[in-house]
Parts: sequence; C-alpha cells; structure tokens
Amino acid sequence: MIRLIVSDIDKTLLKDGEKSLEKRVIECVRQLYDNKIIFMVASGRPYTDIYTMFEEVTDKMVIVSCDGAMMADGDKIIVNPMNQSKSLSIIKTANELDMPVCVTSQTTTYLKRDNPEFYHMIDKN
Repeated sequence: MIRLIVSDIDKTLLKDGEKSLEKRVIECVRQLYDNKIIFMVASGRPYTDIYTMFEEVTDKMVIVSCDGAMMADGDKIIVNPMNQSKSLSIIKTANELDMPVCVTSQTTTYLKRDNPEFYHMIDKN
C-alpha cells in the first residue's frame, strides 16, 4: 500500500523552462489526498515560491523547502533556522568574495547583491 509520494519540482514536476505547474499536477495532489496518500514536495526552492506554485492545494500536502531548512504541513510550519551571528558571518564572507546572497524567511526571500538595506532587512526577521 502506498502511503507517501515525494517529488522534486524542477525537471520533475516542471519541465525545463516552465514556470508554472500543469493543472493535472494540482488535480493529482487532490486525488492523492482524497485517497489518504500523503504528497510531499521537496526542493531547494524557497517556501514562498513553492507555496505560490501549489497555492490551491497547500492544505493537502507537505512542503519541504530550502533543502530541508523549512517544512510545512498544512498550516503547521517547522523551521530549522541558522543563528543570526553565523548567518551574518556567512553573509560577510560572501560579500568579501563578491558572491550574491539569498536569505529566506517564512514570508519573504531576500536576494542581496549590492543593496545596503539588506542587513537591515535581516535584523527585522
């Protein structure tokens, strides 16, 4: 008996170059839920991106985002955050190496390139 189906998004549920899911994927999630089979999507994508993609059925599935740093089961969200001093140290090193930085919270994703407001946004979350 199948109880759980786990899938990635990119190149699995989304074909190369596509930005949105086919309606049949959403319908499949509904059918799995109706048949008491848990559907879980696991991705390196930020939670907000995945939520938007599956918005019609997020109450019928489990989301694992940010390579496992954040999970959502319906309205229950489990976060495994990095402490602030470690985060700031990584950001400082990335800046020194002229690398872009992406920070994700439950509601927003910040992408820092050359934005001095970036540190202020991190302190608020």
